[in-house]
Amino acid sequence: ADTGVFSITAAASVFAYVWLAYILLVSSPNVIEVWEGAATLAFFPLLVWLAYLADVGAFSCPDKARPATHVVVAFTRDGKPIRRGDLARELQRMDPDAADGTSDAQGLASYLASSLGTLRSRAAYR
Repeated sequence: ADTGVFSITAAASVFAYVWLAYILLVSSPNVIEVWEGAATLAFFPLLVWLAYLADVGAFSCPDKARPATHVVVAFTRDGKPIRRGDLARELQRMDPDAADGTSDAQGLASYLASSLGTLRSRAAYR
């Protein structure tokens, strides 16, 4: 799912060993030249830039036909997560007329606020 940064970092670590073997065994055996050192130092900002692009989703293909249903959008009062796919079922289960006796949007919002817990950050579960 969200393994873009991991994949880029893993590929960069494999490339680092291949690059090290190349500069020590093939290019100039047992000697590191200035251009090799400069190229090696330039690879690090390149890795950071590629990892950032992967983190913001520049390399992912958006699938608009199917929304991500695994995203947690709310929590119940007892702390159970409500995922995006479950939210529609949860809203259908709730009776809009039971929201303080009204069926308007404000009543439904207050009903949802009273029945759902607060959204926690991912750090709360670490």
